[in-house]
Amino acid sequence: MAYLNMDLTDTQSGLGFGPVPAGEYQAWIIDSELTRSQSELLMLNLAWQIMSGEHLGRQVFDRAMLEGSDKAVIFGKRKIKTIAEAVGHANPNRVNDTEELHGRPCLITVA
Repeated sequence: MAYLNMDLTDTQSGLGFGPVPAGEYQAWIIDSELTRSQSELLMLNLAWQIMSGEHLGRQVFDRAMLEGSDKAVIFGKRKIKTIAEAVGHANPNRVNDTEELHGRPCLITVA
């Protein structure tokens, strides 16, 4: 148990648990992890956090396939490069560690 002694009088309740509505949001990557899909294909999972507005603090999840069909891998690599460019990575042609993309604001589109 954690004793808070916190006055929440001026605080609205709930972040909401439904999907974040479609639109554009200022966000940054807060977590990334290499995992395997159900069919054992390598993929990168990303967790974005919205930085402002009505949905401040909400998270959006995304993934990029790194194994599988040529089309899926090309799409996954394009996604990673696009993110690297959007967050201002020093060399978006070479991402060594996903940590290089964390905590760097950019505009994301939720569809």
